[in-house]
Amino acid sequence: MKLCFIFIILLIYSCASSNLVKSEVSGKYSKNLRSKGKFSIDYNLILNTDKSFSLSIKTQDANPKCNGEWELKANNILLKCYKSNNIIEMLSSGYMKKKEYHLKLLNRNKIEFENVILKRK
Repeated sequence: MKLCFIFIILLIYSCASSNLVKSEVSGKYSKNLRSKGKFSIDYNLILNTDKSFSLSIKTQDANPKCNGEWELKANNILLKCYKSNNIIEMLSSGYMKKKEYHLKLLNRNKIEFENVILKRK
């Protein structure tokens, strides 16, 4: 009987901890990748509690940015970028052509974005 009770408590605790809510996930995440003296890539993601987000990837030659809305489903985050109507922005080298990103929520402080682990600031 004790073993069954302990199992139920562990099951409830593990389910509750894996399903984070938007307020726990919201925040600033970043990662800086540097190559020895050659180049660097800065990833910055801001998830706001009102479901809006800002994503930027700064490289030596470009700084693509995307703003939009995000959605939390289980341990996944879906980013949906707003479409731009600015033709100059759309033709620039920093324009993000991809409008949806699927991220994996590893825990409340780490998100995986295209094989890069972003950490909460």
